[in-house]
Amino acid sequence: MKSNRRNFLTSAALISTGSLIPNIGFSLPTKKNNILNIDSNVTIGTITYSYRTLPSHLYSVIGYCLDSGISNIELMAGNVENFLGKPRSKSKSKEWIENIPLDGFKKVRDILDTAGISVYAYKPSIISDLNATDKEIDMTLKAAKILGANSVTLEIRDGVQYKIADVKKYDAHTKRLGDFGEKNNIYIGYHNHTQGKDDLWDKVLDQSEFNSINLDIGHYIARGRGNTKNTLLRFIRKNHSRITSMHVKDRQTPENGAYNKPFGQGDTPILEIVNLIDKKEYNIPLSIELEYVYSKRSNPVREVLKCFEYCKKGIEISKRI
Repeated sequence: MKSNRRNFLTSAALISTGSLIPNIGFSLPTKKNNILNIDSNVTIGTITYSYRTLPSHLYSVIGYCLDSGISNIELMAGNVENFLGKPRSKSKSKEWIENIPLDGFKKVRDILDTAGISVYAYKPSIISDLNATDKEIDMTLKAAKILGANSVTLEIRDGVQYKIADVKKYDAHTKRLGDFGEKNNIYIGYHNHTQGKDDLWDKVLDQSEFNSINLDIGHYIARGRGNTKNTLLRFIRKNHSRITSMHVKDRQTPENGAYNKPFGQGDTPILEIVNLIDKKEYNIPLSIELEYVYSKRSNPVREVLKCFEYCKKGIEISKRI
């Protein structure tokens, strides 16, 4: 981490043009050994959705990350857009996105850099809208690049959970996203839920080299129906060059209830996957996604920290082999 929480808040106050920094809500000590300072090829971060039950002001979210030992993130667009004053009405919001204040996104990038936090993926809701204009998509991807993202993420529509009323329109949309991804040199990462199976992404991957996979390993295991630990590891080996980020959660198999569990208590081979990525030097950042039920005596900051420490064990195992 390039700066501790106190130094970040001081510096951010100087960057912010008159913005009031809210009370972050937690004062957990920042421990130096929480940083991923092991010699490793793995990027372990979190999606800021993990802090969704807490105040979502940008400075607050950065504080949560620092207190969780996190320096790499998949950033939810709302954390940024609300900070920059995106209107709430649909018509004004649309106009705002088509004319995104790119200087504002540069300011956000400066704030993140000051905190020592890097964005590897960005999750804007607009790119999921089949009726989004070309300008909305183009400006959103430009903003994502300014933030430092290598990819943007969205749910893939297919199967039971995401039925498509107009298949041709959807296919045209994913092709369009790939084309704009190529134009802006940023990948479009498609995220699975429990409809995820090995051939789910075939069509979008064939459409463009810039269409990619945002693999959720927990949802994959919770699907069952032929999805196993071994098929998951094989899928990653086969498709690693097309996986631009990965969501990490520990879900059970359907036979065990398919519940989200604290890391290490479910059926998802998290440590084996971290070990594989480290040993093979796959360029796949890992996003901890906090979805399990935890004690009322805890909070998302502490739980993300626990998940982070658990994931690091996969790297430590790799170093011992």
